[in-house]
Amino acid sequence: MLSEEHPDRIVEIVDTKGASFGEGLVALEAARLRDRGLGVTEAAEKLRDYSRRMCNVFTVDDLMHLKRGGRLSAVKAIEALAERFNKFAVNPESQIVGIAEAGCREDAKYLMELLRKEHPPKEILPVEYEPITGSHVGPGALALFFLSNETVRFEC
Repeated sequence: MLSEEHPDRIVEIVDTKGASFGEGLVALEAARLRDRGLGVTEAAEKLRDYSRRMCNVFTVDDLMHLKRGGRLSAVKAIEALAERFNKFAVNPESQIVGIAEAGCREDAKYLMELLRKEHPPKEILPVEYEPITGSHVGPGALALFFLSNETVRFEC
């Protein structure tokens, strides 16, 4: 319908195949590509590649039975997120990495410290989940978003 009304405009669809801050990082990349002067079609192709390489890993605080039994601690889960980053991040020194948290700011700070140790990213953007996603994931959720290779969805 829009094509009939605006035949000179191009619409490209990019499925991020992710959610939350992973989508946000793709949107930030889209703005950077626009600012660099890329056309819509070329930018969409680059964003599709970017999306294929976006790793979304997270932990939630409702693993209470494992935690209560001593099999899982919050610290171990956070360290596991950092291990995924160290194993799968591609060129972390040139990446903007996203961290989203739901009421666990100290855990997010600890994760940021861990990420800066072995392969520090160019920048880390920490955010608190907005109310809709926050109510879905629940208190204590901690998520990490970064770029990897295109097979990351099968390896992570």
